Amino acid sequence: MHLSTLTLSKYGVRGIPTLVLFKGGKEVGRLVGNQPKDAIANLLKEHSN
Repeated sequence: MHLSTLTLSKYGVRGIPTLVLFKGGKEVGRLVGNQPKDAIANLLKEHSN
């Protein structure tokens, strides 16, 4: 199995684009599909502390 396929499986990525946000080595947020920039900004702001 190709490394990128293993990575996709490990993180449960099934659609593109997928944004997975990690903090302290743990997943704290995820956006799947085409998202407006406000949704991305809100996710980052929510977990920026």
